Amino acid sequence: MMQEGATCIENRHFHEHLKQQHVDPLLLTSTSGNATATCLCLLTPDGERTMRTHLGASSELESVGQLPEGWTHNCRLLHCEGYCLYKLKLTQGAMRAAKQSGAEVSLDTASFEVVRNCWQSLLSLLQEGLVDLLLCNEDEALAVAEMAGISCKGSDLDRMLAAQQFLLQHCKVCVVSRGSKSCLVCTCNGEHFSCDPPEVTVVDTVGAGDCFAAGFLHAYIGGAGLQACAVCGCILGSEAVSTAGAELSLGQWEKMRHSVAKKLTEFA
Repeated sequence: MMQEGATCIENRHFHEHLKQQHVDPLLLTSTSGNATATCLCLLTPDGERTMRTHLGASSELESVGQLPEGWTHNCRLLHCEGYCLYKLKLTQGAMRAAKQSGAEVSLDTASFEVVRNCWQSLLSLLQEGLVDLLLCNEDEALAVAEMAGISCKGSDLDRMLAAQQFLLQHCKVCVVSRGSKSCLVCTCNGEHFSCDPPEVTVVDTVGAGDCFAAGFLHAYIGGAGLQACAVCGCILGSEAVSTAGAELSLGQWEKMRHSVAKKLTEFA
């Protein structure tokens, strides 16, 4: 995992927390005095949320030349968060380097605001063929339909499906997560998959999309089929929404690893 932060307690805590989760961090350190990026999450009683972000020291990361030498070695998949779209030169350079090394690239669109604000950047990456897998939620898919000028008189679901088909002109796999409704997975070859998430009590949706992506991509790089990937994504996403806050306990991660391993064995 790569991120730029400041030399501060929050950055050290982030580093140690990643190590506990068996993630090898490639964290760059800023000496400018800018704080590590922060995110304020505002929740409503039904568990829905909106987020206000401050990029802090991460805004200093401008080009792929700032990344550690050899970062693409043994890289099988580069996953980019949608906020990277605000740094087109960096994101484009990183994606090109990953593709040249033989890795695939996935992109999570992050927010409907990101789709709207960074539409031209998103479109340029797609048209260059730099994105293999694109993950979004239903609000982001509807924003794609809006920005692409897709005219559809049907339901929101019809517009989401039309947005998926638009995106699949430029990527191999497009995944739309839809909260408590079934996620939709489509490929450029016309394959369709869906998965209903486990029924849970929604406490807090912060981090749900990231956890879904983690489960999906874990299964994907392990060689699982897309149906299994969707199931694994739903397992992690459902655990996230049933927990207050964005940080899951070590016990929850162990439980999810066991559940995912069991599902992958069933699909094998």
